Amino acid sequence: LDSGIIALLDSTSSLAARVRANYLAGTSWASPKTPAWSGEFADAERLLESLAGDEPAEKMDERIRDTLDWLDAMEDEGRWSEVTLEHALRLACLSRGRFLHLFSQEVSSPWRTYLTWRRALVAMALVAKGNNLTDAAHASGYADSAHLSRQFSDLFGVTPGAFAKNSHFLQS
Repeated sequence: LDSGIIALLDSTSSLAARVRANYLAGTSWASPKTPAWSGEFADAERLLESLAGDEPAEKMDERIRDTLDWLDAMEDEGRWSEVTLEHALRLACLSRGRFLHLFSQEVSSPWRTYLTWRRALVAMALVAKGNNLTDAAHASGYADSAHLSRQFSDLFGVTPGAFAKNSHFLQS
């Protein structure tokens, strides 16, 4: 491909749930049945909405929703060092095994994978706002920028620096 768009959706969002229901039932990837979009990045949100369709998202288990709200608060307050599985277990009032199973079922991603993905995106959002990689790494819970670079490269196939330099960030 010479060009394209890659959308990283929060797997807990209703948009992601609708895209999953329309395209990913029983599989890990799919392409639209008909070309849904061509144009500039300004239309990316419209593209995602068209892919999502009109089906309402299923309601998430309240204990997992509370955990995700807690993660949002930790992110907003820059307190990633306090994010632990043990704290999530106390918050959800579930055993380790039950929590990990329910989290994977509700979020469509295992706990550790979700945290890794989310921290990498938080770091890149900070870089997009003008922070350097070291400050962004520390603010998103990484020990240093090398740790961020390794995990980010493993996740997305490019270094954070290359991603920041060559990407357009769209957030809603």
